[in-house]
Amino acid sequence: MRNAAGNQVAYRYVVYQDNGTSVKYRGNYTKTYEAFDGYKESVIGATWTKAGTPGKTIMTYTSRGELVSAVATGGTTFDRKFASNAEGQLIARREKSGKTQSFLYYDGANLANFGNVSTPEISDTYTPISKDYPAQTPGNYVVNQGDTLEGIASTVWGDAKMWYLIADANGLDPAVALTAGSSLKIPNVVTSNHND
Repeated sequence: MRNAAGNQVAYRYVVYQDNGTSVKYRGNYTKTYEAFDGYKESVIGATWTKAGTPGKTIMTYTSRGELVSAVATGGTTFDRKFASNAEGQLIARREKSGKTQSFLYYDGANLANFGNVSTPEISDTYTPISKDYPAQTPGNYVVNQGDTLEGIASTVWGDAKMWYLIADANGLDPAVALTAGSSLKIPNVVTSNHND
C-alpha cells in the first residue's frame, strides 16, 4: 500500500515451506513518515506469524531532517545516536554499547569512515597519482564572458582557491579581467596548496 505522496506505508509477504505449497509464515511491515524536504521513515513496524517478538524501529530527526537516533525493539534490538555536520552529512554514529564510527568528507564527498562499529573504509572516489594521472599534457579552457580565475579553478578542479595555478601557467595578472574567447592552459597538478 502507498499513501497519497507515493510512499510505501505497508506490505505483506509469505514464506513457503521447502515444498513450495505450504505456508511457513506470513509477515507484515508498516511504515509512517515525517515530511522535511522529502519524506523520511519515522516508524517501521514488523509482525509475523512465526515465533518471536514483533519489531518496531523509531527514528527521530532534527528540524532540518537530519537523523538523530534510531531505536529498535522486538526481534533485533539496537539504540543508535547520530550527528551531522552543517551540510547535513553524517559525521558520527554511536551505539548504546559505547562503540562509535566517525565519517570524514572532503569537498562534500565521503572520504573515509573509522571506528569500532564496523571495519574502517577509505573511499575509492579519488584517483591515485600514477604515470597516467595527472595527464602528461596540460588541458585547455576557452574563457567565457564573465569568467574569473577563481570560477575556472572551481569548474576544472572543484576548488576556487587553486586559481593561482592557472594564473602562473598563463602568466596572468590576477587583477586584470580575462578576455572572452581566449584560450588558457590548465596545468596538470595534484596539490591542495591554496594561495590564501
